Amino acid sequence: YCSACDKNFGPDERRCRDCNSWLVAGPGPASIDWASPRPQSPGWGVPRATTPTSSGWLGAADNVPGEGKDWAGAPRAKTPRSAGWLGAGEEETETIRASARGSSLASMVDEAIEEATDEFDDESWVENEFTEEDEPFTIDPEEPARPPSQAGLLVLVAVVVALLCAGLFWAPVRQPTPLAVSRSAQTDELMQQARKAADEGRFEVAASLATTAVKDLTEAGADPAQIEAARQFLAETYEQDQDFEKAQAQYGILLESHPDSRAHQSSLARAKESFDKQQRVAAQELLDSAREHLESDASSAIPLAEKALGLFKKHGGGREQLGSCHGVLGLGYYSFEPAKAEEHLVEAVKLCPTAGYGRTLAELRQAQAPQPGPRSKPETVVVMAPPPLPKGAKKSGGGRRPAKPVVVAAPVAAPAPAPTRRPGEAPAFPRPKPGKTLLKPGGENLLDSYNNSN
Repeated sequence: YCSACDKNFGPDERRCRDCNSWLVAGPGPASIDWASPRPQSPGWGVPRATTPTSSGWLGAADNVPGEGKDWAGAPRAKTPRSAGWLGAGEEETETIRASARGSSLASMVDEAIEEATDEFDDESWVENEFTEEDEPFTIDPEEPARPPSQAGLLVLVAVVVALLCAGLFWAPVRQPTPLAVSRSAQTDELMQQARKAADEGRFEVAASLATTAVKDLTEAGADPAQIEAARQFLAETYEQDQDFEKAQAQYGILLESHPDSRAHQSSLARAKESFDKQQRVAAQELLDSAREHLESDASSAIPLAEKALGLFKKHGGGREQLGSCHGVLGLGYYSFEPAKAEEHLVEAVKLCPTAGYGRTLAELRQAQAPQPGPRSKPETVVVMAPPPLPKGAKKSGGGRRPAKPVVVAAPVAAPAPAPTRRPGEAPAFPRPKPGKTLLKPGGENLLDSYNNSN
């Protein structure tokens, strides 16, 4: 049905043949029987007659009668409607439109806009809306999304682990290369020779062979148990050869591989104790040698005593041994550096009071004490007096004996010190000018005075 032309067309038509407008689905008002009763509320999908908008004023007649009545209550009358322009016929209108379209560019633009508007106002969906049967509207509840299951991931991980285990189990055992076989044979031969030398008491040779074997095994990447066995033999060989320092190093490496091994811990402690004892013995020998050098050359005794003191401090020397080292150093520095000698003697007295270094320290301090000033020499005085009479002799009448000199010594005070001159002070005695000599009162030359002597 075309609402503009008020015409009905067949079901295959989509546009009006006269005005090229889109058709509305369903029959037009001309095919509706107005005398038959019409339900008030038709069901969904039942076609309804379209009630066009009234174009009259206060109940003016419309071109299409509607469902109800106009404002005055009278039935609406059909008003004929012309499709032409200013009352012209349809054919004339089409002719005018065609000429206007082809006459200007504006008409082409208008035509394009009209076609776009027609396409936008396509109401073909109304036909389907009216022709479909009513169906109950149901909503299917959507199932909530299930969380991703981890079962598949766990199964995949289990399969991968199983494949890895199977691959490791069925992997072919790597066969040693000929070079590795020959090297292993050489190390076995070296270890046999080392054990034989140790049984014969040649520990130094045995240690050298075992060291080479351990090095070859480590470089070849041999079995760790085989390497540890060779290293254990090497440590024991060093210990038997009295080389406790190297034995201590090998036991330390073994203990690093097995920190909880009590056997390695005890072996390391035994080697350390033996090494400390050995070093204390060497320090005592150095101390004895330093004492011997004190009598001949005290300066050569100092480095020996210092080395002995360092060994005693590092390897657990006793108080008496440390005190003896300090005492020898104090005696060595006695003639060269009294300050260092006093320092070492003080330490010697603290560590070993009964060694006799206290008396040497007292003598050193007394020698360093300040001495008193110079004493005045006695002056000899001659006194003339008569000799004494012998016991029981009588004095003769009036005679006089010649007097004999009697020497009497009396202390005389020391002379006063010479006056000192301060900066900017005039000299205590007048000094002669250059080219002149001092004259003794009376006009004599060669005056030997205090100023001339200075």
